[in-house]
Amino acid sequence: MRLDQYMGRMGWVSRTQATKILKKHPMTINTDSTTDPSLLVSHNDIIDRPYMGITQHIVRLSVTILLHKPSGYVCSDRHEGQRRSWRDLIEDCPLHKDLRCAWRLDVDTTGLLIASTDGQFIHRIISPKFLCPKTYTVTLKKTITDEDCRQLEAWVMLDDGLTKPAQVQRLSDSSINLTLTEGKYHQVKRMCLAIHNECIWLHRWRVGKRNLWDIPPWQRRLVP
Repeated sequence: MRLDQYMGRMGWVSRTQATKILKKHPMTINTDSTTDPSLLVSHNDIIDRPYMGITQHIVRLSVTILLHKPSGYVCSDRHEGQRRSWRDLIEDCPLHKDLRCAWRLDVDTTGLLIASTDGQFIHRIISPKFLCPKTYTVTLKKTITDEDCRQLEAWVMLDDGLTKPAQVQRLSDSSINLTLTEGKYHQVKRMCLAIHNECIWLHRWRVGKRNLWDIPPWQRRLVP
């Protein structure tokens, strides 16, 4: 990507301003100084620009993050009333304006949110043909029976059709890990209602091979 384009994409300055500023204040890319706005920068190049307060900035042409979403944040790009947007948690992330999230979470659901600037990566996660597993810890209002677990694993009839087979791991009398390979609207909560129970707490801790083991609430990690 051209240097002036990258500067604009990062929101530092506009591309026009970048050309003017570079003429007066050279920028260091890795160890070389440049005033050329058309210079191509590559992923993982290091930019130093003390004039703008930028030091040891690592170029990210594509960014994927794992975010531990807390309750109270919506996964839409704008606030909904008093509810804050997940974008409030990534404002200082490289290319944050270009990040798009996969498999959104309800405002009261906590856990793993994956966001990326790579459209193909997002497609591989959300496309039904790839059967990407998502694991949730579910706390229920009432005791869940062995028959309930067998029903969840086989199929459940929802108003938009049958669910695909799921995996259930019992954690306690009223808590399970539930792994799905599809993403119907409010699926976990509706599956609980279908077995005459109610989800009172929902936390997603794994999507595919990614998990939240070392990411505390409100925090994120860049994925290589």
